[in-house]
Amino acid sequence: MPPLKPIPGRINRNFRNYMETFPFFAAAILTAQVAGVHNELTHWGSIAYVGGRIAYTALYISAIPLIRSLFWNVAAFGMLAVLAAPFVPH
Repeated sequence: MPPLKPIPGRINRNFRNYMETFPFFAAAILTAQVAGVHNELTHWGSIAYVGGRIAYTALYISAIPLIRSLFWNVAAFGMLAVLAAPFVPH
């Protein structure tokens, strides 16, 4: 199959990247749920992950290189915040 054109190719690569990170986010959410932890870390971490991924997707498809990395990191830190929530004392 020939390579995809620029925009469909970016969409495909972004989706593959999302599919690599989402299982970790889902596991972090499930861990917090099982631990019964629902605090600021889980709340704002979830918002940071979802918002960061939305912004990253728009910037990736638009081919804006440096700022999109910032938003990828926002999403990653959000995921880490949710994962850390069960282990941080209240």
